[in-house]
Amino acid sequence: MTRKTGWMILAILFVLSPLSAAFGAWTNPELLYSVAQAEKIVGDSTWVILDCRGQEVYEKGHIPGAIVLGKKSAKSLLRDGSARTFQDPGKYEKILGEAGIGNATRVLVYSDMKHKLMDDAFITFWLLEYLGHTDVHLLDGGFDAWTKAGKPVETAVAKREPAVFKAQPKKSAFATSEELLTLANGTNKNIQLVDCRTKEEFEGYDIRALRGGHIPNTFKNASHVTYFEQKKDEKTGKDVPTGILSEAAVAKALDGLDANGRVVFLCHSGGRSAYGYFAARLMGFTNAANFDDGWFIWATNYQKNYPVEDEQWIELARIDEAEKKIKSLETKVADLEALIKTLTDKK
Repeated sequence: MTRKTGWMILAILFVLSPLSAAFGAWTNPELLYSVAQAEKIVGDSTWVILDCRGQEVYEKGHIPGAIVLGKKSAKSLLRDGSARTFQDPGKYEKILGEAGIGNATRVLVYSDMKHKLMDDAFITFWLLEYLGHTDVHLLDGGFDAWTKAGKPVETAVAKREPAVFKAQPKKSAFATSEELLTLANGTNKNIQLVDCRTKEEFEGYDIRALRGGHIPNTFKNASHVTYFEQKKDEKTGKDVPTGILSEAAVAKALDGLDANGRVVFLCHSGGRSAYGYFAARLMGFTNAANFDDGWFIWATNYQKNYPVEDEQWIELARIDEAEKKIKSLETKVADLEALIKTLTDKK
């Protein structure tokens, strides 16, 4: 091979590699902290290490000096009962300020694998960026990685002095049903929509709202579970995610997308799609957003009747029949337990 040919091959690879794992580097690696990096900031007053789980789990063990927002997990505390963001930014200013998080406070968020693959942390990361915080980071592998590395754990509740947080919502990080309707009806071809649900949900076989299926003109279906390094489960023999993000897997999941274009991530209620948002930020996407309404609102809003492809309606008659069978079984189990107790008492 001549030198000229070699340079041509390198040039071609460079052009084709914006999302290629072959070059193997996050565009924004500073967003993702390793356990070793996290250990260096423990005790640093310019940082807040935020445990995104909840008071009860937190008090059983957490990273030294980490704080918790309250009894509820962060994803529950920072969103309303329908898992949507609060419309009033003042609520966030109060919660974060009282916790000691100001606009200039550096924040590291983490959760654990028991909490739906750490979605507490990913949702919190997205919400803080949406609220205008510009210095938020996430612990790769979460609390599981911390303890696996043999790092110290404490149970004492840490508190910080209140701070001032002023919300400055970053509108581009927030996608609405109205925006996606322009994609669904074909009037806006500049949105790349990534559905982070399972293949079964996407194709309408797993119905978790009034209707199953997906939004017309969706760019691709890439489940959030595939973003992580995998390991074999000894009991099932199946691959399961470790919680450690894989550059190769993320590059594959986001393959084909224009990193400079508008990219929106969707799931059922804005949780799994927050993984997509974070992955896109790592990969240097400049206009990424999380769809706050999620599939539940899109597929259940009967008045708006948003368009759905591969549409399947939930069969209420089958649900009713199943509920009757469950009640019948519960009655039989109760009768059986009463009979066993009677026989036991006679002995």
